[in-house]
Amino acid sequence: MSIGERVVNFRQMKGFSQNDLAEAIGVTQGYISHIELGRRLPSFNDLDAICKVFNITMGQFFADTELPTSVPPDIAQFAIDPKNQALIRMIQDMRNAGYTNEVIEEWIVSLNLALDNITDQLKKRYGIGKGEGQTRWVDEDLLPEEERGKYSEEEKQELTEKLNKKLGRT
Repeated sequence: MSIGERVVNFRQMKGFSQNDLAEAIGVTQGYISHIELGRRLPSFNDLDAICKVFNITMGQFFADTELPTSVPPDIAQFAIDPKNQALIRMIQDMRNAGYTNEVIEEWIVSLNLALDNITDQLKKRYGIGKGEGQTRWVDEDLLPEEERGKYSEEEKQELTEKLNKKLGRT
């Protein structure tokens, strides 16, 4: 695959127009068009700038692997949801810092375990637990004696709603 074809593929995959890419790296749309058509080769600095705009390394740009033709709908939906963009950027930053997928996966697993631990602590202390995607109040019988009857139904509902909101489960 030529450099121009790679630029087209990454540009389209990222949803950029030729003009968007040109503006992002400080060149003209015509220059991008010439690169994509194979009439011109980008300078090293321009190619580096293109890779930075696409948030990829030069190695990824020149990789001989085929680009995915489609993304599973659930992953595409997750990626376009603005609430998830900070998390995706953190993962990209970790990749750019040289962390492997295995290390990033371990990081995510450890975060999940920490969240489960926090949920268990809340359950033991306040009677709050996980249930069907929403945090809910657990049976009073599961609480220590001194915690039973401590909260009214309204207070339980309010605490549960606040926790669900904080955990993004609303």
